[in-house]
Amino acid sequence: MNIQEIISSADDLRKAERYADAIGLYQQAWESEKQPFVVRNIIFCYRKLKLFQEAESFLLEAQRLYPNDKYIQSEAGWLIYDAEIKPAKENRDIGKAIYFANKAIAIGENQLLAVRTSITIAQIAKSLANPNWAKIAEWLEKISSDDLSPEKNGKTYMSEREWWYVNYSRSLFEINDYIRSREVALSGLKQFPDEIHLLRTAGLAAYKSGDLSLGEIEIEQLLNHREKGWYVYSDLAEIKADAGKLEESLGLFCEAFLESNNDSFKLKAFVSFAAVALQLNRLEDAAAHIELAKLIRSKEGWNVPTELLNMELAIKAAFSKQHIDYPTFPTCITTLSNHCKSMWEKESLQNLERHVGYIDRFDKSKNYAFITPTQGGDDVYVQRRDIPQACQFNGAMVEYSTERSYDPKRNRESQRAIRVLCSKSSSS
Repeated sequence: MNIQEIISSADDLRKAERYADAIGLYQQAWESEKQPFVVRNIIFCYRKLKLFQEAESFLLEAQRLYPNDKYIQSEAGWLIYDAEIKPAKENRDIGKAIYFANKAIAIGENQLLAVRTSITIAQIAKSLANPNWAKIAEWLEKISSDDLSPEKNGKTYMSEREWWYVNYSRSLFEINDYIRSREVALSGLKQFPDEIHLLRTAGLAAYKSGDLSLGEIEIEQLLNHREKGWYVYSDLAEIKADAGKLEESLGLFCEAFLESNNDSFKLKAFVSFAAVALQLNRLEDAAAHIELAKLIRSKEGWNVPTELLNMELAIKAAFSKQHIDYPTFPTCITTLSNHCKSMWEKESLQNLERHVGYIDRFDKSKNYAFITPTQGGDDVYVQRRDIPQACQFNGAMVEYSTERSYDPKRNRESQRAIRVLCSKSSSS
C-alpha cells in the first residue's frame, strides 16, 4: 500500500474504534512522512486507549515540529482532560480538577473542550458533601446554554442544556444573587416550560428578592405539579411563616415531612418547624423536632449548627418562663420519629376531606395498588408505601384523602390517595 492507502485504512480502523490496530498503521505513515494530522490521530488513539504516557510522548514530538498547529494543541487539551481531569472527578478532587481545567482550556483553544471541562468542574463542585455553589456558578458562567444540546439523547432525566439552566440558576440562588437567579430560571422556562426545578428557583428567587406575594403564589402553584417533592411543601411553609400565616405553615411542614421517608433530608426544615411551633406556643412539638434533629446528626457524625442550638435554647427558655419542665424524649431515633410522625398525620388531616374504600389489586411484587371507593366512582391510585402495613391486603377497609396526580401511561391528570389509615367504617 502507498502512504495514502495506509492512512485511509488507519482512518477506517479509528472510526471503527479499533484504536490499537489503527496506531500501527498511523505510525507506519508517520515514519514515512511526518504529517501533522497523522501524529494527531496517533495521540487521539493512544488517548482513547488510556495510554497517556505514549500519547504524551508523541505530543511532545508533534509540538516541537508543529508548535502552532491548532489541532495538535486541541489534542493536548483533551489529553489533559482524559488523563488528569477525569480521575480528579472520580476522586472529587476539585482543586486538582480546576488546576488542570484552566491548563487544558488555555492550551486547547477548543470550544467543545471548554464546555466539557466547565460542565465537569460544576459536576464535581455539586457532588461534594457541601456543594460549592460559588464554583458551580463561576464555571457554568463560562459557557452559554447555546453551547449545549436541548435533546436528551436517550437520557431519561434531562438534557445538558436543561441541566445548565437548572444548576446555574440554583447556584446563583445559593450565593444570594436572586435577581440573576430568577432571570436565568425564567429564560430556561421559555425552553423547558414545565421544569419543576426552574419553576421552584424562580419562585424562591422572587420571594428572597423581596416579592413575598409573588413567591408565595408561584410556589403554591407547584403543589399541583406532577413532579413535586416534599421540598415544595417545605418551601411554601417557610414563605407562609414569613408572611405570618403560622397555622398554614405548620400544616405544610407536616405535609412535607410525610412526603419523604428519609428524616435526614429534613434536618434544616425541622428547625424551621420548631420556630413556627414555638411562636404558636406548641412547645412540646417544637422540642421534639429539635431533639430528633440532634439524634440524627449525632448518629451520622454531623456537626450541630448554631441555628439548631439557638432554637433549642429559645424553646427551653419558653418552657422555663411558663414554669414547665422540659420534656424527656426517647433516645431511639425510630421511636422519636414515629412520635413526630403521629403529630404530622394528625395535623395534616385537619383540613382534608376524608373518604372510605377498600384496597384492590394489591400485589406484593408491585409498589402500588388501588382503592375502590365505597360510594362509587373511579378507583384511586395509591402507592404501597402509603398503605399501613396492617391494611396491605385486598379487601382491607381504609380511610383516605386524595390529591391531584399525574398518570404517565394515559398522559393525563389523575388522583392519588394520601394519608391512608386502616378503618372499620363502611361510610365516609
